[in-house]
Amino acid sequence: MSQANPKSKSNRTSFVSVVISVSLVLFLLGLLGVFMITSQKLSEYVKENIAISIFINEDAPSAEVMHYKKSLDAKEFVRKTTFIDKDKAAEVLTEDLGEDFVGFLGYNPLHASIDVYLNADYLEADSVAQIEQELALSEIVKEVYYQKDLIALVNQNVQKISFFIIGFAVLLALISMVLINNNVRLSIYAKRMIIRTMQLVGATPGFITRPFLMNGLLQGLLGGVFACLLLSILLYYFAVNYTDLFVAKDLDMVVLLYVALILFGMFLCAITSFFAVRNYIKINPDKLY
Repeated sequence: MSQANPKSKSNRTSFVSVVISVSLVLFLLGLLGVFMITSQKLSEYVKENIAISIFINEDAPSAEVMHYKKSLDAKEFVRKTTFIDKDKAAEVLTEDLGEDFVGFLGYNPLHASIDVYLNADYLEADSVAQIEQELALSEIVKEVYYQKDLIALVNQNVQKISFFIIGFAVLLALISMVLINNNVRLSIYAKRMIIRTMQLVGATPGFITRPFLMNGLLQGLLGGVFACLLLSILLYYFAVNYTDLFVAKDLDMVVLLYVALILFGMFLCAITSFFAVRNYIKINPDKLY
């Protein structure tokens, strides 16, 4: 006895339609995954560009200031530091104000400073408060300043956006599961008579289920691959035209997303095929017509 082939010529249209539908659904999921990765990178970018300004005492020796800056660069929580001498600070403020306040006052009242940019993981209210205390321990430090309200606002907005994205992702995943489930079940419904014929000639449930299960795995694999190809074309376009896009720097995340899409497609098609075939194996023969 040979196994029935669910991919006979008469069923190719059904097979292709399932693959196309799975591809489109996984493509949408992939777009959401790209958006999630991009939003995460964007939040990290915003956090890592919020500076903590350390104002230096007027009489602090330059060598000691540079040594202090190097010690900051070695800190685990520091991404980078920038030294701004008092003349540069006056130049920047003059540009912002649109007038020469140094000439008006007759002297430069500003202090040299070191702008400290933290790693995104440390930009939480409690962490920044502890870091502020640590930065202020040096004798050459006059004052440590940062915008507490801005940090709180950024963290609140990031949290809100994260909840929204996660909720939307769960909703889209459920819709995707329903769509793929319906398409696979319709495909197997068209082969219900093949299943009945195999039962009549004495095939066991495992023997009947196996080719449909392999067929589902193949549909999920092809659907995932085609979805990844579509995503690659789209991401390549953005990478060429928008060189700052994360894709050019985080290919490992993209590869991980592709693997997840393919595995999700294979798993969903296979499990749907399994239960659909089992259902037709157990169904009353009168209900097949």
